[in-house]
Amino acid sequence: MLESCVRWAQVFKNKEGKDRFGYKVNVFAMRAEDWFAENYSATSNSPTGVDNPGRYDAVNSYGDEDVTTNNNYLRSYQERRDRPGLGIFLRNGFNEKDLVDYNTYNVKAALSLHYKITDSVETVVSSNYSTGSTVYQGDNRYRLDEVQFFQHKLEFKQEGKWFVRGYVTHEDAGKTYDIYTTGLRLQEAAGDTREWNTRYTNLWSSWMRPKVEAHPDYINQTEAIALGWSSETWIAWQEGFIQDNLALIQGYHAQVLDSVNTLNTAQLDPRYEPGTARFNEKRDEITSKRFTENGSLFFDRSALYHGMAEYRFKPSFAEITVGGSGRMYRPNTAGTIFKDTANVVITNWEVGGYLGIEKKVLREKLRLSATLRVDKNENFKEQYSPAISAVWMPKPEHVVRISASRAVRNPTLADQYLYYNVGRAILLGNIEGQFEEGNDSLITLESFNDYRNTPSLLEGISKLDYFNVDRIRPEKVITLETGYRGTLWEKFYVDLSAYTSWYTDFIGYLIGIDGTFEETTGFPLTLQVYRVAANSTQEVRTQGANIGANYYRRKITYSANYSYNRLVSGENDPIIPAFNTPLNKFNIAFTGHDMRIPWTDKPDLGFGINYKYVEAYVFEGSPQFTGRIPSYDMVDAQVNVKFPKPGLTVKVGCSNLFGLVPLFDEAVPSDERLDRVWNNNVYLVYGGPAVGRLGYLQLIYELDRR
Repeated sequence: MLESCVRWAQVFKNKEGKDRFGYKVNVFAMRAEDWFAENYSATSNSPTGVDNPGRYDAVNSYGDEDVTTNNNYLRSYQERRDRPGLGIFLRNGFNEKDLVDYNTYNVKAALSLHYKITDSVETVVSSNYSTGSTVYQGDNRYRLDEVQFFQHKLEFKQEGKWFVRGYVTHEDAGKTYDIYTTGLRLQEAAGDTREWNTRYTNLWSSWMRPKVEAHPDYINQTEAIALGWSSETWIAWQEGFIQDNLALIQGYHAQVLDSVNTLNTAQLDPRYEPGTARFNEKRDEITSKRFTENGSLFFDRSALYHGMAEYRFKPSFAEITVGGSGRMYRPNTAGTIFKDTANVVITNWEVGGYLGIEKKVLREKLRLSATLRVDKNENFKEQYSPAISAVWMPKPEHVVRISASRAVRNPTLADQYLYYNVGRAILLGNIEGQFEEGNDSLITLESFNDYRNTPSLLEGISKLDYFNVDRIRPEKVITLETGYRGTLWEKFYVDLSAYTSWYTDFIGYLIGIDGTFEETTGFPLTLQVYRVAANSTQEVRTQGANIGANYYRRKITYSANYSYNRLVSGENDPIIPAFNTPLNKFNIAFTGHDMRIPWTDKPDLGFGINYKYVEAYVFEGSPQFTGRIPSYDMVDAQVNVKFPKPGLTVKVGCSNLFGLVPLFDEAVPSDERLDRVWNNNVYLVYGGPAVGRLGYLQLIYELDRR
């Protein structure tokens, strides 16, 4: 990674010697090769484990998902008997590293002009630009390629009294594409998965079944009957036989896989093999076509317009603040992200206003405040957000605070208008209430799995459970918070806080299947998985606490902080909240400054060491990227030396130098623990890369011409 930035600021005085005009320029540039996403463990949705002869659904491999019903031959005694060893099989997918360029760059530039109209009134005009390419994870994994952002702001203000500002943001997705969808499109280009499964099954039956049955240890149906075995006994024996001969069965599957992937028929083309010119050609074709053209390219030239103003009155009895804001969203995605296809134009506005009053009593040691905010989104009724707080300062170095508030979160544009096909599912906004009571209902994933694992699909239809999803509503929350911060004995600083929040209509999402079935066979005619933005039907509660402490010596600071965050949702509520926050995490650090450089008398040495621990938690993303993040820790360290005369600071450091968790993790074999300590690769998001060590050299040159 190479990174550089320059900041230049200058102020000009008028004839009276007062500061009147100033400008500031920031330029930043960075290039790097990103970490590769190579997590090939089984996803939480994989029907099989990593040792399954017929393969499994891997996290960073796309196109190997379990999306059909004709690839499972473990549902009945007859299927196991007629196709021994076939079991559950999946198409082999495409690894992410074959679908994406991990090179990253980012260029940012900002210019702001400041002019004082009077001694206290200032106007600011600023413009920001950014462009770059990188790999990003949201609902899926994306290659952001040549994206651009523009933001322009105009502001008038009198510091501490009033301001009026407005800004506009434009974006251009450039050549951005969905990595996961690219893998699915490559798979589809070689033929339909159901047809691929049929060819695989037929080839196994004609080629591999005789080989399995010819094994000297194999017991066929006739021999099992002669031994007096029940069907259950024989099934248990067959599972043991496959495990005892796993390498052999895996080899048979590999041969069938190679044969089916090289077929060239009216229904199937040969697989697009990574590393070949044919593969590169098809991948480039897919990533250059939009979603609406059966490709994986985004189109996004959306805009956001925002304005806000505030004024503070200071009568003798209190301080009063009034303000308001307005915002207009104008998404423009040509149907690749939102439902703005054909002639559909989406706009969404929201406005809000607030009033606050603050009063100091008890010789200004107690500060009482109350606020009321009203917000209106064009698609929802107005929402009110009152809050009260009290801050008590018995002495300047001690502050105790307590507050109670009600807040509202309007559904985002994605919650309202999203229509995004991520391959395994369509992520759906829910402003239209497509699956409310009275409309087509959705099938639960659990009951659908019961249906397709039933030997008779017609009988399995009775196992299907349906549910409805009401139109999305604003989320409301009531929060109680208390805290203390203060300095003890002049050297010890502590900050404590705790909160509890109660959510009504908590916004998350539900996953279900919309399907139709053939009446006489129970065979699925149409199936579509949806992830629908939804509100919780029960109260959701979160609670947490934070503790931070610093101990200051003359040149060294010791610090530690701990946070606890817990989500408590309704016991039977099926909503997926995507809280994505560990229950416990903490940091321990110490830093030094103005230390004497060894063997000199110069006090220009500094250093910092930080230890961070994060407890394991479940990361909830898209259907492909939901899973457990293991506990991890990191040690970051740096040392810096200042050279005052040239204004240069040299810093050498390392992020994630090593980790200590493997030393105490019983799941790690003892002979691997030291190696894991020094090669501490950790996952920060499920589906993302394992992040390792990053060493760096930083040079900072400061020029002050005052």
